[in-house]
Amino acid sequence: QDGTPTPEEPVEVVSVGDRTANLLDLYSYKTTKNVTLQITSNTIIGSFDSVRDSYIIYQLPVTPNQIYTISGEYTSTTYHATNVVVSVTDSTSGEWFNNNGARLFRREVTGNHFELSFQSEDNFVSVFIVFTSYENNQTGTTIFKNLQIQEGAEATEFEPYGKYKIPVTVSGENGEETTADIYLDEPLRKIGDYADYVDFEKQQLIKNVAVVTFTGEEEWRVQGNAYFTYIAHTPSETPPTLCSAFSLSTSGSAAVGEYRLAGIDSWNGNVLFNYDDGADGVDNFKSYLAQQYANGTPVKFYYLRVTPITELIELPQIPTFAGTNVIDVDTAVKPSQMYVKGRITPISTTDFSGIQTITRAGLADKVFSIRDQLTCQRDGVNLVWDVIGIDHDTPADPQFTHSLTLQLHDCFPTTIQFDAPEAFYYAENGLAAGTYHFTVSGTDYQFTLSDDITAGSQLMLNFTGNTPTSISVSITKGGTISGSSIAITNGSDGTELDTGYINDINRVCFGSNNYTESAIRQWLNSDGAAGSVWAPQTDYDRPPSWVSNTAGFLNGMDADFLAVVGATHIVASRNAVCDGGGSDSMDDKFFLLSRENIYAGREISTVDEGGAYPYYKNYSDLAAAGTGNDSNRIKYKNGRAWNWWARTLYSENGRGFRNVGTTGNVNYYNAHYSLGVAPACNII
Repeated sequence: QDGTPTPEEPVEVVSVGDRTANLLDLYSYKTTKNVTLQITSNTIIGSFDSVRDSYIIYQLPVTPNQIYTISGEYTSTTYHATNVVVSVTDSTSGEWFNNNGARLFRREVTGNHFELSFQSEDNFVSVFIVFTSYENNQTGTTIFKNLQIQEGAEATEFEPYGKYKIPVTVSGENGEETTADIYLDEPLRKIGDYADYVDFEKQQLIKNVAVVTFTGEEEWRVQGNAYFTYIAHTPSETPPTLCSAFSLSTSGSAAVGEYRLAGIDSWNGNVLFNYDDGADGVDNFKSYLAQQYANGTPVKFYYLRVTPITELIELPQIPTFAGTNVIDVDTAVKPSQMYVKGRITPISTTDFSGIQTITRAGLADKVFSIRDQLTCQRDGVNLVWDVIGIDHDTPADPQFTHSLTLQLHDCFPTTIQFDAPEAFYYAENGLAAGTYHFTVSGTDYQFTLSDDITAGSQLMLNFTGNTPTSISVSITKGGTISGSSIAITNGSDGTELDTGYINDINRVCFGSNNYTESAIRQWLNSDGAAGSVWAPQTDYDRPPSWVSNTAGFLNGMDADFLAVVGATHIVASRNAVCDGGGSDSMDDKFFLLSRENIYAGREISTVDEGGAYPYYKNYSDLAAAGTGNDSNRIKYKNGRAWNWWARTLYSENGRGFRNVGTTGNVNYYNAHYSLGVAPACNII
């Protein structure tokens, strides 16, 4: 603020940002015929009916004997004549095609740029601009965008209007320098040491300064010789403030033309203005405010926010240099010494940190397409990832809202057992030496312990064909086998084993289909060396076949890739046979896709496992979600089509998981099989 304001001679509070203008700001909408219309500041979308004279007409005030140029872009969904016509009449009979007007006529060309210049005549005060489709029996949507009308015979580069242009200077670490413009909905403001700023690294606008525009309609009250109103909740200590028509009092009371804050050491939200020493009352003050507002010079009050407002914004790609870049506002533009804050390196679409920046700013859909590919390395081997979804998944961290979903293009080089066959019995309290019996599938079996078994031991069944023939013992959950196996015979002698500690026989033979507790889930999210990846998750859990010779999936993975992968909220169904049904929710960085994700429909109608990714839905061979052959789902290992795991269980038993077969069909395998894996993750 350059000067001391008074009610009679206000002084503008200057901020950074020149409001952009375009003569289209002055147009007024007149009429349409046979057009369904949508309008934004820079775009007209018209859905034209199948008649000869469909049009949209705007009226624009002009200066006599002045050259004007209209420019813009248009696209259309049909091959028909698209016209921009300037006329001195708004006749709905079509006379504007021939009556003192000029027109641009072009056949449909997608993305066509047009420019049309015309000169107003002595008696012109306004013209009519017509956007029209002019051909028989054609329907479709025509879009005119980046519309710009300006004085002169040449069209300049389109500039968004109704925005505030902020010139910025980009400086490289080696002395390079260039300039660029960004456009914001509001200017940047500053009071004292507090300023609004743009954080380029996070693609955020930080607003520290608030402004109130008085209209005279506020609830004003009288206190002594001043008029006051409540502004907003404000900091506990006196904040810096500015006003366009009153100066801040430097004493405990305000003289005419001054304002003060309620209280000296703290501000309770009230601001008091001395307009006339209280002589003519609050209505006189309100009339003054209303008149200033009507004159276009409203009284404005600026103050510091308690909590800055943070907004995600879409910033343009600005020129940058190699290395670190410093970005500042050109302070010569305005006297308020404003700045844009940020030290960034150029955003790269091949560098993972750059991709994360793009994703967090909500711009991934403008940079990437479904089926695009990214590459990282694991132990020197390239892993190719497909982009399968954009903003499809929900980040586990609530401070983030955007995601870029990736899945391995083909199967991981190593096949992985989903879950090992489980223990038959958990001896929580141990078992004393003696004879015991149990029943499996209606047949009674018995065995004899020569020695006590310690508490916490697991008993495993060994089979010959489908018949249990011996028992092995581990004295710890998931531990190694102790001693010799114990023979099993038919019979029901001795003590019956406590059925509360007997596992589901399907899981004893074939492993568990509980994804949350599975061995493969541990492998997916582990960077451990071989032998340190797996740990038992339940009383019956046993080590998978790969436990001693396979490192975790993250082991040896590129650190810069892992740094941008965030936890994703996923859901997995539970079977109703032995797990009670329903579903589990979890937050994992790496995960297998669900049946629903791969456009195969839900396993359980009441459980939502995440919806189909565009990669699978948009490119499927199937007319509707299903489990049939679908070439889009086929993945390869060593050049051959391969079976690969999904995380969705087979709901009819406690042992099976869904998988994708070599023809892209969806089937199921028991958990103890080793199949291909195509993990997924999200850059967040």
